[in-house]
Amino acid sequence: KEVLQILSSAHYQPVISLQKTVVLVDARALNKARYIENDTFNQHIETADLIVGNKVDLYQPEDHERLLAYVKRFGKHPKVVCFTEQGQLSLAQLHGKTAAHVGLTSQHHNHSSSKPLAVDKLMPASGLLKASHAGEGFHSIGWRIAPDKVFNRQKLYVFLAGLTVERMKAVFITQDGVFGYNATTDALTEMVLNDCFESRIDILTEQEDPRLEQRLLACLEHGVISE
Repeated sequence: KEVLQILSSAHYQPVISLQKTVVLVDARALNKARYIENDTFNQHIETADLIVGNKVDLYQPEDHERLLAYVKRFGKHPKVVCFTEQGQLSLAQLHGKTAAHVGLTSQHHNHSSSKPLAVDKLMPASGLLKASHAGEGFHSIGWRIAPDKVFNRQKLYVFLAGLTVERMKAVFITQDGVFGYNATTDALTEMVLNDCFESRIDILTEQEDPRLEQRLLACLEHGVISE
């Protein structure tokens, strides 16, 4: 809601036309209370125009019905539900104005408190900047790392593959070039990128590992970052 509130404010109306809002769902997770009782996840369904049940090739028959019942329970305006494999979605389904109506609230300026990557802060001399946020049973932890800090790609992949997290997104400068990473509870993917301004990682997890930063910095190609 907060994102939509900001983008639909008077400041952005001359330059942004909000089209359909799309939410990607893995319906296999909807039998877990930590998801369906989470206000943030339910807000996604409430404000979405199009709900995409992805990874349908991995579903059981009851997963389809569970998603439809979930949408019916939390949907506040008419929605379209579709099921996809490998995220294959027709672009025609994205056309049209959003039907979501979100009023601006006095709290919408406080969104900076949950910025996991602290994009509004200057990089310190150490070349490492961490930000974290906790709420509704989850921890969001992020690091920005200066571009002169080069990672060992092999060590980095082993580290990322060993993470037990709900979600991880990252981009790293390595000795082999720049790579983007995306992890869910199912898999870790790696992709080649042309360039990036700095290395970044953003993690969503239930339990924060106090050794996470130490393990991350151990993946640097040459030593560790000093304070």
